[in-house]
Amino acid sequence: MSISTTVYIWVASSAVWLPLMWFIIRHPRLHARLRPWLLTIVVLSMAASVAITDVMSDDALRYRWDGHVVSQGMNPYVASPADPSMQRLAVTDTVNGIRYPDAVTYPHIRTIYPPGAQLLAGMVTRIAGVQVLPWKVVWFIIVAALVAAAIGLLWRDVPRVTILLGVLLCPTVVLHGFVDVHFDTVMALFVLLALIAMERKALFTAGMLFGIAVSVKYVVVLLLPFLLMSLPWRDRLRVAAAAVVALATITLPFASASMFDAFRSFATTWQSNAFLYSALVQAVPEPGIRYILAGIGMALGGVVLMQQWRRPLVAGTLIYLTLFIVSPVVHPWYLITPLLIAPFTLLRASVVWGATVSLYGFAYLAYKGDGVWVEDTVTLALQVVPVVAAFAYDVVRGPVSGAAPDA
Repeated sequence: MSISTTVYIWVASSAVWLPLMWFIIRHPRLHARLRPWLLTIVVLSMAASVAITDVMSDDALRYRWDGHVVSQGMNPYVASPADPSMQRLAVTDTVNGIRYPDAVTYPHIRTIYPPGAQLLAGMVTRIAGVQVLPWKVVWFIIVAALVAAAIGLLWRDVPRVTILLGVLLCPTVVLHGFVDVHFDTVMALFVLLALIAMERKALFTAGMLFGIAVSVKYVVVLLLPFLLMSLPWRDRLRVAAAAVVALATITLPFASASMFDAFRSFATTWQSNAFLYSALVQAVPEPGIRYILAGIGMALGGVVLMQQWRRPLVAGTLIYLTLFIVSPVVHPWYLITPLLIAPFTLLRASVVWGATVSLYGFAYLAYKGDGVWVEDTVTLALQVVPVVAAFAYDVVRGPVSGAAPDA
């Protein structure tokens, strides 16, 4: 399937999914009847995604290379793919004609992915090698098992499992979570399982699951203080201690002085799909624009806390979304986490952005055509302005109820 066809399908299907999701939210009395139909569509869409690979992201090239390095007993943080010392680990996917590390994007930058992601990639590569389809199949089995666990655990909770099935059908989740592999999907599923465990008072398990999630993608640590706020002090210590133990156990074998080198480049130079950045950068050039955006983010975070401090998970998820509203980089797969935890904190902004982020596809399509990343401010506005409106409504009104229509 061509990239242009993928983009148009993504945009069109998002335009269909948004009202469908809103119908699901607004009609809880139909949830019991909708549940088996939605499950069937989720299973079919996930199964259809297995054989489709690397459509709108090159990240899997880095995943497979990092996994190969780990599977060879090497620390992936020690050297970048372009380092001459890495040539002794060179390997070729003969079926697809891909030679590693030559094919890896940004080869001069050390890996940015955390130790949990490295452990996962190493395990997949050890089983499947670096060939595209076998690697995808093993990855998919892991993701499918996590999805099945979440659905199974929530199945008797009809409102929540119906919301989960609805967001699993979001075209952004399907495309960037199942078709193109992204660590964000695994991270989000571990967070979801942690929330389920926490609700069932399995606090040690919840902490361990959350620690694993943080080890896969650090950004989700933003949610931890808010999860702890809803617990008594003794339980907070249990969950936090379990999370630290899980994170430390996974991280220590990869400890390196250069573990965070790539983050410096990411934080200071990268830019993609960011409305506020694009709107303000002409008036406030680099690096000042990043400090301005950080200030706006802190101000928005303060407003969120004032309005929603009695609902810790809601406040945490809104602050998580705030980070992306002000961030210079907003990849579509960043939205997978707020979407997949919607059964516990159903925000209008998450649902709206899950659909409107499909407009990112037009910039990506142009980039693949001429190799120059140029963003149209109007398209960015069409993507983000509805999200900001929904976000403001969420801040004032709180989340949508998954069990009753939104008044």
